[in-house]
Amino acid sequence: MQAEDVVKQIYKKLNEEFKKMGHVNIVISGKTGVGKSTLVNAIFGKKIAETGTGRPITQEIKEITTTDYPLRLYDTVGLELSEERQEKVKNDIIKLIKDARLSNDSDKLIHCIWYCINANSNRIEDEEVKFIEQLSTESDVPVIIILTQSYGINAKDLQKYIDNMNLHIKRCFCVLACDYQVDEEYCKKAYGCDKLVEYVIEILPET
Repeated sequence: MQAEDVVKQIYKKLNEEFKKMGHVNIVISGKTGVGKSTLVNAIFGKKIAETGTGRPITQEIKEITTTDYPLRLYDTVGLELSEERQEKVKNDIIKLIKDARLSNDSDKLIHCIWYCINANSNRIEDEEVKFIEQLSTESDVPVIIILTQSYGINAKDLQKYIDNMNLHIKRCFCVLACDYQVDEEYCKKAYGCDKLVEYVIEILPET
């Protein structure tokens, strides 16, 4: 069973709960090329990220929604940018979160932030650590690190390394959002999206 099919089952099972609370709102961030679009498509179960579908919130943030699930993802630009631009992206995310709280509309509240890192990079950069720590402390919103493209043995090592850093995050997940053809004989099947969504559901009462 594909990961997105598992996600659909989870949403179907908890559909009534979601209807009561409104949308689940998630900010997704990370460096350019880490696989955010692939992750978004897997979560929604369709190619939605590459089409440009989404309402611009700022120059750095785009709102992605679908009628299939009560879910909003706020996609940010890649962080292969100057320190000044990184600061602007961070401030725009903080403003989005604070404006939602000030609106007194529970349907707009941001429930968590996903920060994506390509597992094959084998490292988390110093500027990423700074960005994550600032987001976590200044937003007071749970941050989850997602190790995308986790098809190699190094992914688990990087996950353990990040876990031991004691960052201000909730969890670090290894995820392979779509099947990866290793060679002619072996294909690594997609995994992790279902566990990620289940965990988001688990921490919703805390937000």
